Amino acid sequence: MNDLQSHLNDPQRLRALRSITLLDSPVEEAFDRLSRLAARLLQAPVALISLVDADRQFFKSCIGLESEPWKSERQTPLSHSFCQHNRVAGQPLVIEDARTHPLVKDNLAVDELDVVAYLGFPLSAEDGHILGSFCVIDSKPRRWAKDDIDTLRDLAGTVMLEIQLRSEIAIRHEIEGERDTLNQLNAQLVGEIRARQVAEEQQQRLQAQLSRARKIEVVGQLAGGVAHDLNNLLAPILIYTSALIDQDGLSTSHAEIVERIQETGLRAREVIRELLTFSRMQTDAFSLLEPNEVIGELDTLFRRTLPEDITLSVSLEPDLPNVLADRSQFERVLMNLVVNACDAMPNGGPLTIETNKATLDAEALQANPDASPGEFVRLGVRDAGVGMD
Repeated sequence: MNDLQSHLNDPQRLRALRSITLLDSPVEEAFDRLSRLAARLLQAPVALISLVDADRQFFKSCIGLESEPWKSERQTPLSHSFCQHNRVAGQPLVIEDARTHPLVKDNLAVDELDVVAYLGFPLSAEDGHILGSFCVIDSKPRRWAKDDIDTLRDLAGTVMLEIQLRSEIAIRHEIEGERDTLNQLNAQLVGEIRARQVAEEQQQRLQAQLSRARKIEVVGQLAGGVAHDLNNLLAPILIYTSALIDQDGLSTSHAEIVERIQETGLRAREVIRELLTFSRMQTDAFSLLEPNEVIGELDTLFRRTLPEDITLSVSLEPDLPNVLADRSQFERVLMNLVVNACDAMPNGGPLTIETNKATLDAEALQANPDASPGEFVRLGVRDAGVGMD
C-alpha cells in the first residue's frame, strides 16, 4: 500500500499527467471511438480510458458505464479504481474474477459498479511515467485470451498516440502564446527604444536651439551696441543736412548733393533700425502695406541694377488686400531673393516676381506647419538657376 501511494503521489508523474492537459477535458470522439472498438472486439460491456490522479480517476472515455453519479461526473475516487494498479509500463493487469483476487477483492467497484473481470493496459508517457490505463470490464468472471490481450495492447498504443497528439497541440499553443507575448514585448521594446531615440533627438535639437539662441543673443547685443553708436554718429549728419537744405542761397548743384547725403543718411537710419530690431532693442514697425505698390517701387531699382542677361518679369494680381508688415523688412527680403536669384544664374536667365491671393487649408498646413489657416497674399520669386526648385 505504501508503494502504491508513493507511485500515485510521485511529483514527476503528476507533472507528466497534467502536462497532457486532458484532466477534466470535454468528451472527444477520437477517444470514444477507440473505446467502442475495444468493447466490440473483446465483447466486453464496458471500456474505459482512465487518467489516474493522486486521489481520483478521470474518464477521458467511458463507454458502457451506466452507474450514477460516476457516469455523469466521468470520474470515481480511487476507492473504486482498478486502474490505479496498472503500474508497469507495457504489462497488462489481468483479473479474471475480482471477488477472489487479492489485489482488488476489497475494492468498492466490485459491489457498487459490478466490476468482476478486468483487463487493462497502462498508458505510459515517453519518460515511463504511468498516466492511467485503457481497460475493458465484464460483470462476470472471464478468462482473457491471448488475442484479447494483444488487441487491447495495440489499441492502448493508439490511445497513447492520441494523447501525445493532444500534448503536442497543447505545447504548440503554449509556444504560440509565448511567441505572441514575445512579439508584444518586442514591439513594446521597439516602441520604448524609438521613444528614447525621439527624446534624445528632441534633446539634441533643443540643445542646438539653445546654443544658437545664445549665439544670436551675443550677436544681437553686439549689433545693438554698434547700431546705437552708428545712430549717434548719424543723428548730427541728418540734422546738419536738414539745416543746409533749409538755408537760402544754396546753389542747385550743392542742394542736390546735400539731398543725396540726406537720402543716404535716411537709408542708413533704416539699416540701423533693422539692427536694433534684430537685437530686440527695437520692435518691428508694422503697418498696412499695399504689396503691389512696394514691389512697383522696387521694380524700377531692379531694372536699373540687374545685369543685362537677366530678364525680369513682374506679374502682380490686381486688387490685392493690404498686409500687415514691416516695410523695411519686406523690401529687404525681396531684395535678398532677387540677389540670390541672380547669383544662381551666372549666365543669365528669366527672373519672375509675382503676387496672388492664397488660402491655406489643412492640406497646405502639412507642408507649412508653422503657418496658420486663412487668407494670405503670396509673394513668389522664381528663377531658372541652380539650387533648389
